This record gives sequence, C-alpha cells and structure tokens, in this order.
Amino acid sequence: TDLMQVAGDRVFAKLGAAGIYCMGLRREGIGIAIKIDDGATGPQYTVAQTLLEILGILNQGQKDSLKAYRETPVTNCLGKEVGQSRIIPGTFSTLKRF
Repeated sequence: TDLMQVAGDRVFAKLGAAGIYCMGLRREGIGIAIKIDDGATGPQYTVAQTLLEILGILNQGQKDSLKAYRETPVTNCLGKEVGQSRIIPGTFSTLKRF
C-alpha cells in the first residue's frame, strides 16, 4: 500500500501467499513477479523497491519515502533481531532503465 501511495497510479502491487509479490507498471505495460523462496514477508519489498529504482520508476522523493523498506530485519523464533535482509550490490546489474 505504501508503494502505491507513493508511486500514484504508475504502479499497482499485491502481496500474495508464500512470499509472492506482484507489481504492474501501468505506463510501461509490464508486470513483475517476485518470489522469496522461504516464504518470508518483507524481503520482497526490498527487491521491489530496488527494481523500481533501477528501472527509473521512482524519483528521489519517492525513494526517500520508502527508505524503511530498503533493509528488512531478520528475527529469530524469539523475535530478536539477528540480522538484516538487503540487496547485494550488483545483483541486478544487467537490468536497463526505461
């Protein structure tokens, strides 16, 4: 919801079960599906934001509004934060901007 509020009508997105997150880019006429293998909720937001930044969909103000999603806390079964989920630099280096 935060992404759609920030991006306006340019992006629509929906979280699904088992770590699935789908986005539609209206102007570009394309869809993106993200699957997180372990079914966790959170890392797909980091991936989605990174992809939208690389593709040139989000401007700096929009990126700043969504910065809370750049890294996702990883917690253990006791709820204690034990790490961060984040994008490894260069992961999407072959993508091209629109």
